[in-house]
Amino acid sequence: DNELYYKEISFIKVKTKSADERRDVEEIARSNGASVVAAHPENLVIEQTGTEEQTRSLYLLLEPFGIAEPLRLLVTECKGQLRVSIYVTTASM
Repeated sequence: DNELYYKEISFIKVKTKSADERRDVEEIARSNGASVVAAHPENLVIEQTGTEEQTRSLYLLLEPFGIAEPLRLLVTECKGQLRVSIYVTTASM
């Protein structure tokens, strides 16, 4: 079987300057199928698993808050072979 399966796992560190911003970022994450996996005084780390389009959409929604560190993992499987590619991006996803 030559089918290719893939999932993208994204971690986006978003800057938050206030409790209101933190609530807004958490709400955006939840409403886009993502979750907060780490919380620090000045930022939240958001994790999302989905397609490249879903990642890009979430990134664009979070970008106005300030993105500190975006990281994307692309996991593919074909013919029983698993491959993980890591992308650290400094510009828009």
